[in-house]
Amino acid sequence: MRPQSIIMFERLFLASIVVGLVNSVLLFGSLTTGQAISPAFLIGSIAVGIGLNLALWWFTARRASNAARIILTILFVLGIASLVFSVATGSYPPGVAGLLGAVNWLLQTVSIVFLYRPDASAWFRGSRIDDLGETFE
Repeated sequence: MRPQSIIMFERLFLASIVVGLVNSVLLFGSLTTGQAISPAFLIGSIAVGIGLNLALWWFTARRASNAARIILTILFVLGIASLVFSVATGSYPPGVAGLLGAVNWLLQTVSIVFLYRPDASAWFRGSRIDDLGETFE
């Protein structure tokens, strides 16, 4: 059985994918209008992003891949840099899209934190006993 931290990671990370997809749908018109981005390219980009996130989720939450955990963490840090840049330059979307973006960022932040809790760290090491002495399967 997977540790509780991994289960929480899974729930929060999958929720962030859904929130991101909803936000993409809301922003779709503004992203394709006047910005020389074709709808087909945007749909393809969204599909690739979702596919990549689902693959990383699967390897992290179902296969205990430490490499996937590290890749997720690196992508998260790059996302923070992008967020800071968009806020600093005034390009962060206002309104509902901005609010959903903030919710998405919060979900991702908490999900990544769960990957580094003692029970999750023990699970990635292949231990059956976490750092607090609790056994899991």
